[in-house]
Amino acid sequence: MNFQERPSEKETHDPLMFYVKHEMVQAIIRDAESCDYAMEMFHKGDYQAAYEIVLNLVRNNSPLIERAKQIAIRVIDELVDEYREEENYERVVQLLNEWLSLDPRAVYPAVAKADVLWLGMGKVEEAKRAYQGIVKQHPHCVEAWIGLTQIALAQGRLKQAMRHLRRGWLSLSQVEWATLPTKEVVVNILESLYALTARLLSLTDDPDEGIKLLEAVLSTWEGSDYLQQELESLRRISDRLPERGE
Repeated sequence: MNFQERPSEKETHDPLMFYVKHEMVQAIIRDAESCDYAMEMFHKGDYQAAYEIVLNLVRNNSPLIERAKQIAIRVIDELVDEYREEENYERVVQLLNEWLSLDPRAVYPAVAKADVLWLGMGKVEEAKRAYQGIVKQHPHCVEAWIGLTQIALAQGRLKQAMRHLRRGWLSLSQVEWATLPTKEVVVNILESLYALTARLLSLTDDPDEGIKLLEAVLSTWEGSDYLQQELESLRRISDRLPERGE
């Protein structure tokens, strides 16, 4: 009998020993030991061994499946970093898909997968579909809107890029963060939004509008090497353009 089920009228008259599930007790103890051992392997840095242990528990629908999933996700996170450093992007995508199978609504692995497809593997259409899937499920995910903006801009679809970028700015009021919003993370996202806005202004409006925007931002937000580089890039482009009226 499932522990959460309410006993039937008949069951309330059965002897108590009828409900003593020795096999279930042994399974819980065994799986708890397996989880403990997986964590021991995790702390030793043997991520593959830890992953195999908990993945087996998940596949067998262990009584401790939720704990096994939590450990599996911690292990996958470490493995993704390792394979990303090795530029083994196929394996990274595979692991992120496994993460999403464990936690389908998780934002981070979905964004990480789309980023790898786009920036690591150059699979533009797959990345676009991945970002679109994210904003459908998480409409305030600013990282996904940034990804869609970058792809549209790279494809020369300026109006589409502008629409995506507007959604990115609007999402700031109710952001669904893919990663923990530390100051570094927040600054990186804002830098991306400002840089993309400046580029689009320069391409769709007066070329100097993007320069003016970044100059205004940098006048109050010092220390952004990325935005400074973007500003210098736009200035070089502007210098090569003919004067208006020529």
